[in-house]
Amino acid sequence: MTERTRTRAILAGIVTVGTLIRIPGFLHDGLWRDEAYVYIDAIAPTFQAFLHRVVETEYHPPLYFLIAYGWVRLAGTSELSLKVLPVLFSVLTIPAVYRLGTIAGTAAVGLLAAAMYAVSPLAILESGNYLYPLMGLLCTALAALIMAGRRERLRPARLAAIAVVTMLTMYTQYAALYYVPMLAAWALSSPRGVRHGLALAGALGLGALPFLFWLPTFLRQPDPYFLRSPWHPGNPLFVPPPNALDKLGFFAWTIVRSLPLWPEKLAIVLGLFLAAALVRLVMSRKVNADAIAMGLMYAAALALVAGAGRFGIRYVAPLLGLFCVFLAWIVAAWFERIRLERPSQWARWGAAATAVLSLFMVTEDIVFAAHTAGMPESGIRTFVRSQPLDPATLYVIAPDYMTATFAFYTRGAQVAYTAFGQTNHPEIFRYGRDAGIYSPRAVRNAIIALGKEAGAHEYLDLIVDDAGNSAKLSRGRLYRSPARRLLDAMRARYPLLAQRQYPGRLESVTVYRFRTQGYLRSAQ
Repeated sequence: MTERTRTRAILAGIVTVGTLIRIPGFLHDGLWRDEAYVYIDAIAPTFQAFLHRVVETEYHPPLYFLIAYGWVRLAGTSELSLKVLPVLFSVLTIPAVYRLGTIAGTAAVGLLAAAMYAVSPLAILESGNYLYPLMGLLCTALAALIMAGRRERLRPARLAAIAVVTMLTMYTQYAALYYVPMLAAWALSSPRGVRHGLALAGALGLGALPFLFWLPTFLRQPDPYFLRSPWHPGNPLFVPPPNALDKLGFFAWTIVRSLPLWPEKLAIVLGLFLAAALVRLVMSRKVNADAIAMGLMYAAALALVAGAGRFGIRYVAPLLGLFCVFLAWIVAAWFERIRLERPSQWARWGAAATAVLSLFMVTEDIVFAAHTAGMPESGIRTFVRSQPLDPATLYVIAPDYMTATFAFYTRGAQVAYTAFGQTNHPEIFRYGRDAGIYSPRAVRNAIIALGKEAGAHEYLDLIVDDAGNSAKLSRGRLYRSPARRLLDAMRARYPLLAQRQYPGRLESVTVYRFRTQGYLRSAQ
């Protein structure tokens, strides 16, 4: 067997393991809010209505939604058909990470980086999260194109590929607004000279230019990424701005979660070892500038996200492939140093230690994948599947951004539901009809409107997001929400018959059942 054939066989095995380890989540996670919006978008009666929904309710560029729109026309709108696209993109990222690692170092670095990405808890967790795996695939491919372009002579085909992939990246997620400039700065440091670097940066700029057509939409969207504070009064769940310690904690926690080992205590141990190894490599001047650049770009993106207070790990997850290349280079360089400086010890223990560590990482990450699949992403899924939907019940979702999940899991059922819209920009298309909007400054008016609509029903089920409900703490601060005031007003007017929590990994809810018939007068 040749070296090339052996490498391909190992890569095929890594891709197979990465695919298998994503299957539990694919089969059992279900959909939650963001993914359910894809369903709401896709069932629009016309393509024009679909584009309108994407513009008005999605805080992302349209590429992924256009792909999903075409996909559901072929595969339908089942739970698995809506989940398969992101999982496929996540699997395809594994060989892309191998390619990036090979360019940065050697085939060994590429294989190790691909293996790290394949079993990474963060990659597994995000593998079904609608557009983010596509962004990860594009970011990894773009970094590989720039890295190869920095070393080799300029070719029109490569410059064209850089421009096209840049355009696709810009139209997938707004993280490209900081990622593409990072790549441009890196391209300008090309070892082949300033003109060479300017050509690469020019290709990036050319690919970013079509984003100007989307820029007006981006600027008028309700929450245009980093351009608006997440603590504005219109935010349905708001807390005081995080302090520097909060931001530093998020940065450190995300680095730990990005390591290819679980649980966190073991990841911390691995992180300390890799940090010590990196220091030794730098002190001995055995550095790989391209691999270090991958790590720096990941850290810079994470610092930007943490500094802006956007405590969402998904904002940096698309760059995880770059971080895996950085980690793989550290491990490969450290092992190579031991092999050269202590050949007898390496011959005795090297292969066995590598095999044991690899098996341990894969086993722990399989446990992680099974653990995360044990709880669905949304508690609404559990609620709807736990009992028959009752035509005598009016279902009220508070806040309205969870209505997409409810609409998906009640599709085809004859149930009455409405939503408490507590922002000026409601994120809801009610299945088959217009949204029911209630002002966040007029909970009393919402109660009156609900009383009128509930007159034809015996019960009212108020489905409340746990994060906005009562005394749930986040970073030591109390969430406040108009949905809480709505709940208090409902309790004052209707008898509470039952209360039950339905946990979800991303969308936990509590359902409050009220009796409405015979109590309408108290709502006036």
